Amino acid sequence: AANNPESLYRVAVAGGPPVLMPWSGAGAADPVISRDGSRLVFTRVARDANLWRMPLDHKGAPQQIAASSFRDVAPQYSPDGKLLAFFSNRSGSVQVWRSDAEGEHPVQLTSMPPHATTGTPRWSPDGRQLVFDSNSGGQFQVYVMNAEGGQPRAVTSGSANFVACFSPHGRWIYFTS
Repeated sequence: AANNPESLYRVAVAGGPPVLMPWSGAGAADPVISRDGSRLVFTRVARDANLWRMPLDHKGAPQQIAASSFRDVAPQYSPDGKLLAFFSNRSGSVQVWRSDAEGEHPVQLTSMPPHATTGTPRWSPDGRQLVFDSNSGGQFQVYVMNAEGGQPRAVTSGSANFVACFSPHGRWIYFTS
């Protein structure tokens, strides 16, 4: 998947457990074997999206923060402005992360299944919770978790539900379905 920097796998035609081919590297896809069976050709997809900060007084240039060689997207400052929440595939799967406001000291908050896409974190008004979406169960659903980490709790079910935010008073969650 484009969001997950996965390696190639091999499985017997008769079936059996897939075997990871870690030498293929992150983002490996589209494998094809040469006709004589002596070579493998594949694509290595590198998707590097970065977080940037810009002073709104226009007295400075844009500055890259939370730098990594992977995809870091959908940032939001915490209500007190001291932290950032964003999602990234820097750990090998798409998960929710938190860092300080400068993008330093990133911490992975979620550990959803590795083939899922988990993201779009948004802070609660009091800064104690995050709402995010994940397709870890097949369809995208909305989850809430403690902003320090811990076990996420699904707050939607059924058809696909995603990209959520808290109301200003924190009593409601709004989302797309």
